[in-house]
Amino acid sequence: MIINLPNTNTSKISAKIDELHEERGESATGRVLTLLIDTTLKELENALGAANAASREHPCRVIAIVRDWQSANPSLHNQNQEDQENKNQEEETPNLDAQVRFGADAGAGEIIILYPHNDLVRHPDTLVIPLLVPDAPIVAWWPTNAPENPANDLLGAMASSRITDAQRASNTLETVQNLRKNWSSKDVDLSWTRITSWRAMLASMLDQPPHLPILSVKVSGPKHYVPLHLLAQWLKISLNVPVEIVEDSSAHAITEVSLKRQDGELSLTRPSGSSQAIISLPGQASQPISMPIRSLQDCLSEELRRIDPIAAVAAQKLVTLIMQWQSNNVENLNKPFHLLLTGGTDSIRMFQMLASNPLLPAIDWSNVHIWWADERFVAYNSEDRNARKARELPS
Repeated sequence: MIINLPNTNTSKISAKIDELHEERGESATGRVLTLLIDTTLKELENALGAANAASREHPCRVIAIVRDWQSANPSLHNQNQEDQENKNQEEETPNLDAQVRFGADAGAGEIIILYPHNDLVRHPDTLVIPLLVPDAPIVAWWPTNAPENPANDLLGAMASSRITDAQRASNTLETVQNLRKNWSSKDVDLSWTRITSWRAMLASMLDQPPHLPILSVKVSGPKHYVPLHLLAQWLKISLNVPVEIVEDSSAHAITEVSLKRQDGELSLTRPSGSSQAIISLPGQASQPISMPIRSLQDCLSEELRRIDPIAAVAAQKLVTLIMQWQSNNVENLNKPFHLLLTGGTDSIRMFQMLASNPLLPAIDWSNVHIWWADERFVAYNSEDRNARKARELPS
């Protein structure tokens, strides 16, 4: 479902979203974060596609701000012009067009696309503040060109996490230099996320005996490819050895890492265009493994997964919900609160946050019934059992 809102304001947008939620019997309280995307028309649909896919793992409200509004959406622009021709010429020119997407067009959440113009282009923060999901983390993402200092950007300043992508910027070198100069702990670039699989596999290879020292390293990949240089520097710092970078103009991603050792050479090789890599260790047969090139969706999902405030907010909302339920049913002690839990990394982090919540003693847990939604068919004390992980947390 796609709804165009020409000549609008944030109050009308909020009202439309509430109306759509009511029609569909949904609630915005299930959103775990607000994802702000500062983008252009050319990159808009690509960014929204990645956000849609990521939202199925992290239900969120996506707010995209498109600065080049005049060419952003011809139907909106034409409709806006027609509306203006029918109005008195002395009326103030509108500052905002918008589009709202729900259902299959918006992943597991909703999408709000804002097309500011006139002076409002320079004040995106005033646009998004009324549309944020209450009590939820804010993530700012620049799919291509990032501001010189993301922390000082009007959108970046309000975010608990800021995501950039220097590799896809129009001037990659300048972007890397700016991000390096102005880096903070809330910033991450997807160039680093693209080498997660390489770092994990190399660490696993080096963890196998014999644990002989690495003498030198060689990494191969495309020219002017930021992930290649980040991987090389990571290996240089971690192993304290010289690292040679071999650039291949025909490659589209990292193709090989070889590590020289006294007993021979260890290598992790992924031919250009292949989704399979080969692990080679001295004295052992080569082993193929699945290692596809990471998509934009993969990288975005990973970074959203790292946002600890998601677990904190979920834990706080759960405590508040249980307390409200018990307060409203104080005279009906036979009406327990039923809690359905699932496993997974996010749930375990939420349990950890829950265990440290200062309001926990105020809950009558004898009247809370806990159910497991996706428990594995394993022994009661198995390491793979979700319930065990929850029981092991401090009470």
